[in-house]
Amino acid sequence: MIKTLALGLAGFLCLALLTAASVGGSEFTAPTPDEIADVEAQGDVKVTIETDKGSIQLTLDGKRAPMTTANFVKLARAGFYEGILFHRVEAAVVQAGCPQGIGTGGPGYTIELEVHDELRNVTGAVGMARSHDPHSAGSQFYILKVDAPGLDGAYAIFGHVEKGMDVVRSLTADTVIEAVSIEAFE
Repeated sequence: MIKTLALGLAGFLCLALLTAASVGGSEFTAPTPDEIADVEAQGDVKVTIETDKGSIQLTLDGKRAPMTTANFVKLARAGFYEGILFHRVEAAVVQAGCPQGIGTGGPGYTIELEVHDELRNVTGAVGMARSHDPHSAGSQFYILKVDAPGLDGAYAIFGHVEKGMDVVRSLTADTVIEAVSIEAFE
């Protein structure tokens, strides 16, 4: 059952990114080495995703996933995620980050797969969705509602839900990301 769930999730996450469509040409760019180093030096990055269903507070792991965290932070600070739908809402996972709202788009570039042995696909994990190519992630991210150990090592986990799993579980396929802020929790 667990293996079937993992294979189903892997297929789901791969199919979600068969193409990497760009948004606004070269408006968005991958993080620079300096931006990655800054995130790594900061360590934990606190993020709040606002939706009409409520807030989801994340802690991103800048120490163990600096490139992926820097990528998310850079896109969030540029306003990339504002107005984007949670386009996939399944029993095991929710996914957002496609500008077209259908799971095939991205920021116009891709980043390398970044994995760390201590970052696992567990309930509340935040990871990067990608196509069959391990180095094809861009802007689409997922939040797991169940443990999915079969995905470990194949997808970049870069954070976890600190508060708001009830909101994650209440999301629907028409839920819009209203804002993403990068800040410390109060």
